[in-house]
Amino acid sequence: MLALLMLAISASATAEIRSFPLFSIDVPTEWICDIEERPTPSGLLLQGELISIYRPDGIGVLKMSTYDVPYPVSQDRLRMLTNVERSTVLEWQDWGDFSGYQYSYVENQSFFKQWWLSNEGTILLITYESSDNEPQVEIGTIEEMLNSIKINRI
Repeated sequence: MLALLMLAISASATAEIRSFPLFSIDVPTEWICDIEERPTPSGLLLQGELISIYRPDGIGVLKMSTYDVPYPVSQDRLRMLTNVERSTVLEWQDWGDFSGYQYSYVENQSFFKQWWLSNEGTILLITYESSDNEPQVEIGTIEEMLNSIKINRI
């Protein structure tokens, strides 16, 4: 257990800034970033990339979807985007230049941690998934990455 914890801590020791059209994020150098371009659907939401970030020998994957809308997103609107029961209290928090909600749960033997974040009209929908049988040693590194998110100003 201690070895896994040390590995997770050392993975965050050196990072490189990864820039995307709507934001940038510090990613540990050992982690891999895969980007899948998505077609832009008609309608109000302009969909961008699906970004997957993971350690080759890690236990989980962080997936980020980006959206750009022509208006600022309120806390209430962002809360409506979550798949969390309305009776569950979600605390509004900051991650880097973004603010929003996060929620963790276990389903079908998988551990999930989700974030719904916004900065003006930029929305990030983020999910970290791993086996629920694994110790969640990557969560600290994941949260460090999310705290490094910066909006790309035009």
